[in-house]
This record gives sequence, structure tokens and C-alpha cells, in this order.
Amino acid sequence: MINIFLSVLLVLMPLKPANIPPNWIYLGEKVEPIKGIKAERGFTLSFEGAVLTVPDFIRIKSIIEGSKDICVYAVDSALKECNDGMTKALSEAHGRETNHFEIITAYESRLGKYELQIGNLEESLQTEKKKSKMLLFIASGLGVVATFFTTLYFAKD
Repeated sequence: MINIFLSVLLVLMPLKPANIPPNWIYLGEKVEPIKGIKAERGFTLSFEGAVLTVPDFIRIKSIIEGSKDICVYAVDSALKECNDGMTKALSEAHGRETNHFEIITAYESRLGKYELQIGNLEESLQTEKKKSKMLLFIASGLGVVATFFTTLYFAKD
């Protein structure tokens, strides 16, 4: 009988300390509680903050204090944020890969056009070199002929 009474008493004991004021939210051992400020209408804050209505504060307090383990919730939330960030980064990386592929394809097509133009320029450069050599030989030959006839003209006299 006494075991049943002690078991019921132990189950009905609150999990938080008895001396927590009603405007504080208890988060567990070794964690500083969240301290709320009671404010009447017209009260001005000397700092930046957020204000909750009494029913909302009571709802939040019951949810947080009634949860089994706030640390599990915090870790789960952090893992979810990390997973969401990783998924977003992965989708951006795949998007960049597609964009880079399109950019590379565009540059390859431009390079192909420039290679055709460069090929034409190379051919025209070779023909111009041949023409310049031919003109050099013609000019040199005409110079030799002109020098020969000039020498003969002056040698006659």
C-alpha cells in the first residue's frame, strides 16, 4: 500500500523546481530560465523586445515546459536546418553545373567560328607572304637591270 502511495506521489511530483515564478519559462537543469516581464497597458520598454499576450505566453510556457526534452527538439531543429541548407547548396551546385555547361557550349561555338576565321586569316597570310617574296624578287631584278643600264650609259661616255 505504501509503495503505491509513494509511486503515485512520485509520478504526480512536478519535474521543475517549485520556486519558479509564473512569468518564467523553465527549460531544464543547467539552463537559464526565460524570464518574462509583466506589463500593464501603457507600459513602455526601456529596451527592444517582443511582447506576448498572456494567453500566448501561457501556451508557449505549457508547450515548452510540457515537452519531454528541449535538447532533443533543439538538436532536431538544428539537424533539419543543416539538411535544408545542404539540399539548397546541392541544388545550387547542380544549377551551376547546368549553367556552366551552357556557357562552355556557347564558348565552344564561338571558338569554332573564330577558328574558321583564323584558318582563313592563316591562308591569306601565306598567300600575302608569297606575293611579297615575288614582289621582292621583281623589285631586286628591276634594280639590277636599272643599275646595269645606268652603268652602261655612263661607261659609254
